[in-house]
Amino acid sequence: MSQQPSQTSNPSWFTVAGCSLALSLATGLITAAVKVGKQDSDNETLRGQNEELRTQQDQLSAIIKDWRKAYDEQGAQFQTTKVQLQALENDRCTPLLEQVNQMKNYVNQPYGYGYNAEKVPDLQRVLDGYQQTLRACYNARM
Repeated sequence: MSQQPSQTSNPSWFTVAGCSLALSLATGLITAAVKVGKQDSDNETLRGQNEELRTQQDQLSAIIKDWRKAYDEQGAQFQTTKVQLQALENDRCTPLLEQVNQMKNYVNQPYGYGYNAEKVPDLQRVLDGYQQTLRACYNARM
């Protein structure tokens, strides 16, 4: 029996290159598919977060709108109160103003109110005192 050398078939370089290229393409496609799947999953997660943030933004916008409305109402109440306070302060000075006007009449027409010419200087001093008190009343508000 004679032994023949065993023949092993060696693949050609083209076969090795083709298999290598096919394996690289398959690996690339699998990697790309995995990345696309991951991106889809990430996109879905981001969409959910975006929707949640929009909901929170809408809620915060409603709260801010309510705050602005309350602030405007408070400002209106403040203005109303301020006007009422000024009216009360004016009311406080009104009796003095009436007294000043009455004293002016006494000084300008003393005979019509039963006073003689000798009383006019005394009436003028009283009028000056009322006028000073009235000025002080109005200045106290400022």
